[in-house]
Amino acid sequence: MKILMVVHGFPPDSEGGAERVAFFQARELVKHHQVVVLHRVNRSIQPEYELREEVSEGFRRISINNTFKERPNFHWLYRNPKIDDILKTILNDVRPDIVHIHHLTGLSTGLVLIAKEFGAKIVLTIHDFWMLCPRGQRLKTDLTWCQIIDEVQCGECVAGWMIPPIAGKQRLPEGVRRFTSPIRTGMASWLGKTKRHTVVEAIRERNREIMMVLEGVDLLTAPSRFMRDSFIEAGVSENHIIRVPNGMDIGLFAEDPPFIPPCNSRGENRQLRIGYLGSLIPSKGVHLLIEACAKLPKDKFTLDIYGEAVSYDGFPHYEKDLKVLSNGSLDSTDNIRFHGRYSNQEVGKILSTLDMVVLPSLWQENAPLTIEEAFLAKVPVIAAGWGGMKERLAEGGGMLFEPGSVDSLANTLRHLIKHPKVLESLENSIPKVASAEELAPVWEEIYQELLAVK
Repeated sequence: MKILMVVHGFPPDSEGGAERVAFFQARELVKHHQVVVLHRVNRSIQPEYELREEVSEGFRRISINNTFKERPNFHWLYRNPKIDDILKTILNDVRPDIVHIHHLTGLSTGLVLIAKEFGAKIVLTIHDFWMLCPRGQRLKTDLTWCQIIDEVQCGECVAGWMIPPIAGKQRLPEGVRRFTSPIRTGMASWLGKTKRHTVVEAIRERNREIMMVLEGVDLLTAPSRFMRDSFIEAGVSENHIIRVPNGMDIGLFAEDPPFIPPCNSRGENRQLRIGYLGSLIPSKGVHLLIEACAKLPKDKFTLDIYGEAVSYDGFPHYEKDLKVLSNGSLDSTDNIRFHGRYSNQEVGKILSTLDMVVLPSLWQENAPLTIEEAFLAKVPVIAAGWGGMKERLAEGGGMLFEPGSVDSLANTLRHLIKHPKVLESLENSIPKVASAEELAPVWEEIYQELLAVK
């Protein structure tokens, strides 16, 4: 088979969950099929829409640079006619039997119609809420969960995105850029309040485009029952979407010497070694974790935070705020340490130094790879009790706390400090993790069944 895999980023440029899942999958499928990966990059020093190609891990990688600096309107955020033209050229070159889309952010929803014109079968894996929520995580600008997705609420959240970017802004002095930000904020507020109809109509247009995508693909998949159910509730037919778990690279966790789970060697008086791994963005709730740890005796725990801050709408100084929150300064404390960016190859080593991993997410995550990585390293997980996190930990291997509650998380951590043996029981209940290798035949069967339908 000729398989074109499409994703909004790809390692090593971007190492989010969807990106790594696509990478693991491509690396397995290329053993028996022709695989081409098409992905977006965001490089301000590179010409807009420049294509670059390389071969690695046995498959071709084609990247499209899109920094959104040539965006005349909101529509181009999801359906970009210039990228559509590029996609036609790529599809004509690759001529895939299967187009497997992992994410379209930064690319173009036009890919679905273009792929159908070339006769390819299309699979779309749902990794987050981007198809239902322009912000991707169903979080409002005040970081509260959006219970009901509606056009008016969406318009209020993304009114600022209706304003085209300022040409050449990145080349302006920092002081000038700071001056332009309040102007854009004011314009966004004005749009949201006085041009509501215009903003809502733009959201409706996006929703119509997204429904075309959801109905146009041959099959939707989701790695959690929670996400599958969410899209069925949004109007997707039950027969059109199936659950397929994420496949992991288990090789990183099979090195010698074997892992010795930290909790097995804990004594009554040892500090609880708490860890966080992931992006430092507000939706991940890292500030909530720091606030919860502030309620614990300082001599009873350490908190190691791994990850880097990435741009997040409305929160340009989040990493700085976290460091101030942890100590009232920008320095790490003796028991709260910031380690910065880490590579996928380092995850096993990092996890071997922790008693647990905490996922304090403020949004209902789908199927976080951090949980699977912790399970592969035999490290228990403490997570906010909703979404795919709640679903996964229902199988064992961790504990849940009330989402968004500092006190609930603090109480959970305090319980583990007082009762360290609980960690051993959690470790013993860790469920099996699916590997990308064992899921490759599952995907092959799915593709073959789609190709058999004329």
